[in-house]
Amino acid sequence: MDSETGMRERQLFARDQVIDIVRRVWLHILIGDGIGAAIHNWIPGSLINGLLGQDKRWSVPLAKMLGGGCRKCIELAGNTRKALDARGQQADIVKVTDFAEIAAHGVMSTPALVIDGKLVSSGKVLSEQDIAGLLGKAD
Repeated sequence: MDSETGMRERQLFARDQVIDIVRRVWLHILIGDGIGAAIHNWIPGSLINGLLGQDKRWSVPLAKMLGGGCRKCIELAGNTRKALDARGQQADIVKVTDFAEIAAHGVMSTPALVIDGKLVSSGKVLSEQDIAGLLGKAD
C-alpha cells in the first residue's frame, strides 16, 4: 500500500487480510477446541495435579497480597515481585482487596501474603529477603 491510498481502500485491504487469516486458522482453532472439549473431565483432576501440581518444581507459584491497597500493601506486593524476580520466577501476584475474601483466609490485620494457598504473613511488611526465604521453603 502506498501513501496515496485512501481510507476506504485501507479498510477494504484490512478486511481482506482478516478474512484471509480467519480462512487459514479456523480449522486449527476448531480442532483445538474439539480436543479440549473431548478431554475435559475425562482426565482425572488428581492425575493433572500429580503431573502439574503446585508442589512440582516447574509450577508457577501464585502469590496473593491481601489488603485494602494502602502504602504497606503496595510495598509488600513490590517486595514480593522483587523476590520472585531475584529467583528468576515468573509468577502472578494477585491483589485481593475484597474484605470477605481476606477474612476467608483468616486474616485479621493487613497486609497479608498468601503463597500457593498458604497464609505466610499477616499484619506486617516482609522484606524481599524474608519473602525469598519463604519461597525457598515452598520449593
